[in-house]
Amino acid sequence: MTSNLGQVFYSRRIGRAPQRRLGGPTVQYVDAPETSTIAGAAKLSGRVGDRWSLGLLEAVTLREEAHYLDAQGAEGSAFVEPLSNYLVGRARRDSQDGYTSVGGIVTAVTRKVGDPALRDLLHSDAYVAGLDFSHTWGNREWFVNGSLVGSRVAGSSEAILRTQLSSVRYYQRPDAHHVVLDSTRTSLSGYRATFTAGRQAGQHWLGYALLTARSPGPDEPVVALERTTAADDRPDPCECSATGYPGPLQQPWKRRPRRNPCPTP
Repeated sequence: MTSNLGQVFYSRRIGRAPQRRLGGPTVQYVDAPETSTIAGAAKLSGRVGDRWSLGLLEAVTLREEAHYLDAQGAEGSAFVEPLSNYLVGRARRDSQDGYTSVGGIVTAVTRKVGDPALRDLLHSDAYVAGLDFSHTWGNREWFVNGSLVGSRVAGSSEAILRTQLSSVRYYQRPDAHHVVLDSTRTSLSGYRATFTAGRQAGQHWLGYALLTARSPGPDEPVVALERTTAADDRPDPCECSATGYPGPLQQPWKRRPRRNPCPTP
C-alpha cells in the first residue's frame, strides 16, 4: 500500500544486528551474533470489499548474548540485544471512483531492557501514529496530498539523553535556541506534517509545491529508515519544482529553487 507518510516502517530493522558493541582495551576477543533471532512473525494483508486495504505485522526477536575474552584471558558474556516486540498496522480507504484515499498507520516497539547496560543504551518503548490523504482530479492531472505523523520514545534518562546528544539532533549545540537539553527526561515526542499540491500529468508543464513542518523531537523512531537531521530541526519552508515542455522542437526545462532554512525563532 503506497502512501505519502514517508518511510515510517522499515522491515529490515526487525532481526538486525545487535545494537550493543563490546570492545575496548580490556577485551581482546568477542564472539557476538551477527543478527537478532526472530522467534516468530506473522503478516496479514489484503483488501476488504472494494474500498478498504489492510495490513498487519507482528514480530518478536529474542534476547541476544555475546561471549568475550578479557585482557587477562578470562571468559565472560554480556547481553547485546533485549527481547523485543514489533507491531505495525496500516489501513486505507479509497473512494468509489478511486480519486481519493484516506489512511492511517501505527507502529509500536517494546523492549525488555532489564540489563543496566541495555537500559542506558536503548529505548524501552517507541510508538508512531500517522494519518494521510490524497486526491486527484482533472483526469488525474492535478493532485493534492498530505500527512501528519506523531511519535514518542521512552526509556531511562541516560537513553533519552543519548538521543538528545546524538548527531542527528544535537540538542546541545549553542545555536539551538528552540530546544532545551534536559538530562532528566525519560521520553521525547515529535511530529512531522506535509502538504503537497501540483500537476503530475498533461502537456507543457508539470510542477508541485510542498510545505513541511516538523518538531525537533524524533518523528520516526526505531522501526523507521529515515532519521531527522540536525538541520531539519528547524521548520521547513515551501519547496517548489516545475518542469516545462514548451514545444516539440525545444528542449524541456526544469526549475527547482534551492531550499533556504527558516531563521531560528
